[in-house]
Amino acid sequence: MRTHLCGELREADIGSTVSVCGWVGRRREHGEHLAFVDLRDHSGIVQCVINDDVDVRSEYVLKITGTVRVRPEGTVNDNLPTGKVEIGDCEVEILRTATPPPFPIDARADDVDENIRLKHRYLDLRRERMQKNLRLRSKINAAVRNAMDLQQFVEVETPMLVPSTPEGAREFLVPSRKEPGSFYALPQSPQLFKQLLMVAGVDRYYQMARCLRDEDLRADRQYEFMQMDMEMSFVNQDDVLDAVSEAVLAAAEAATGERPAPIERITWHDAMNRFGSDKPDLRFAMELQELTPVFANTEFKAFAGALHLHLLALQVGRVQGGRGRRQGQVGRRRRGWRGLGRGRRGRRRGQGQVRPHPQPLRPP
Repeated sequence: MRTHLCGELREADIGSTVSVCGWVGRRREHGEHLAFVDLRDHSGIVQCVINDDVDVRSEYVLKITGTVRVRPEGTVNDNLPTGKVEIGDCEVEILRTATPPPFPIDARADDVDENIRLKHRYLDLRRERMQKNLRLRSKINAAVRNAMDLQQFVEVETPMLVPSTPEGAREFLVPSRKEPGSFYALPQSPQLFKQLLMVAGVDRYYQMARCLRDEDLRADRQYEFMQMDMEMSFVNQDDVLDAVSEAVLAAAEAATGERPAPIERITWHDAMNRFGSDKPDLRFAMELQELTPVFANTEFKAFAGALHLHLLALQVGRVQGGRGRRQGQVGRRRRGWRGLGRGRRGRRRGQGQVRPHPQPLRPP
C-alpha cells in the first residue's frame, strides 16, 4: 500500500515515485490552485503539494502517490529531516475522513488537561512524544531480553490467576464463576513461581512480569506495573550483580545510543558514610566529609559529644554581587539525624547557623 514512511524521504529519493500513508497534520493554502499538506506518521512529516480543490482536513487519513522533488529555494525547512524535499504531482486517496480533534496533535497538547487527553487517548497516542515513548520502551525491553538471552536465562511466563499468598501488599481478587464464594488473586509478584522453577532445575529464569498490588499510589508505583523478575541457581552475590548490571547497561545503551561505563559497586556502609544515603546519585560529587576529629574538643554545644559529624560542601556558581561562594551543610548523626547546620564561606570569613530538629530523623 505504501513504498516509504513519511519521515524516510531524503535528497537521495529525488525523482522517485513514492506512495506514503498517514494523517493530515496541517493544510496550508498556496495561491489559487495549490495547497501544502503536511502528512504525518510515526516516523515524521513530509510536505505534499496537492490541488487546491482536493478537500482534505486535519486528521484525515490519506494515501498520497507522487514524485519526490527538491523544495523551491527559500522554502527549505531545516527543522525537519525531510525539510529539503517534498512530494509533487500528487494523487490523493482519502482512506478515512475525520472530525476536528478536541486538541492539537502536537507538542501543544502537553498543556491540555490530562483528563481530556485520556478521554481521547487514541488521539493523544498519535503525538510524536507519545510515539517515541512507546518505541523507546520497546527498544529497552528488547535490549534487556537480548542481554538476558546471551547470559543463558530462560524467559518463562507465570500464571496471572493464582491462589492468595501472604506477601507485602493487599491483593486484587477476582471472583470465580464456577466456584461461587471462591476467589482468584492477581499476583503481586512471581515470587513463588520462580522459586518453583529453581527447584525444578531451570537454573536461570527471567520475565518482564506484570505485578498488581492494591496499595496506595506512589510516584514510582501504580496498581499495576511491570518489572524485570529474575532468579538464579548456584551463584554468589557477584554473579547476580554481573547479570543485572549487563541488563541495565544494555537498556541504557538502547535508550542513549552509547554504552555507559561499568557500574560502580560500593558497600552499604560506604554509601552511608560517603553520601548519607543507600541509593546515592554518583553523577554529583557531593560526598560527606568526616569532621568528627576536627570538633573533638570543641566547646560548641551543638557539636560537642556528637558521635558523627559530616560536612556536605556544595560548589555553586556566581551569586548576587558577582562573588563566587561555597556553601556547606553540617549534619549531626546520632541514632538518626538530630540536627542540621548551614554555613557559607566567603573570601574572608564564614557565617552560618545551626538548628536542631524537633525529633530525631532516620538516616535516608
